[in-house]
Amino acid sequence: MVAAEGVAGGTAVTIEVGKSTPAPWGGPLRLHVVAAPARGGHSNLSLKIVGQAGEVCNSLVVNGRQPSAPTFVMASAEGRKVESGAFQFG
Repeated sequence: MVAAEGVAGGTAVTIEVGKSTPAPWGGPLRLHVVAAPARGGHSNLSLKIVGQAGEVCNSLVVNGRQPSAPTFVMASAEGRKVESGAFQFG
């Protein structure tokens, strides 16, 4: 299950009884990573999961449980590993 918050200007949807109605939101989901400068020459990374209508996911549950935190690897232009870690929920 994914819970998300919509964005201003979202598309209104009319759902009629007995008919299938495609939803203009949800997957495919995109990951947005933003880096911001921090003290000591470090950076803070933030991760957003965004749906096709621009909605931002605020909860993610797989098989009744929160999945493991996403991990990342930073590499140089030559492909050498510079740093790695995991994002934290919340």
